[in-house]
Amino acid sequence: MKIITLVITLIFMSFKIMAANLEITIDTIDDNKGNIMVAVYGEESSDNFVEDSPIKGISIPAQEGEVSLNVSLPAGNYAIAAYQDKNLNNKMDRYFFGKPKEPYGFSNDARRAFSAPKFEEAKFSLPEEGKSIVFSIR
Repeated sequence: MKIITLVITLIFMSFKIMAANLEITIDTIDDNKGNIMVAVYGEESSDNFVEDSPIKGISIPAQEGEVSLNVSLPAGNYAIAAYQDKNLNNKMDRYFFGKPKEPYGFSNDARRAFSAPKFEEAKFSLPEEGKSIVFSIR
């Protein structure tokens, strides 16, 4: 009887751990230079989430027009930051006063004039059934 209870418990626990599929499409890519760097942040991130460590980082070759990728994550709330690393130096290049030199964007197309958006502005919910999102880099 104890073994049956244990097996049933493990089965139910595995359903909670199952990942949802997130399809991310980033559009308005001007050229094929470099890589698109994507950082996924979880709901435990601070308001200034881009200063936190992402829970998942992905690099894919840039492709003029748009790129798409799939990520498996537990259902929950997330925000995404992405940029085109045109010179392949694995960092966002900036002008003297901190303005980015390379195209960048956030989930929900969240933007602010002089800083990165807050987590709440870029946040989206990923349900267990999965989700597709599209946003731009400029």
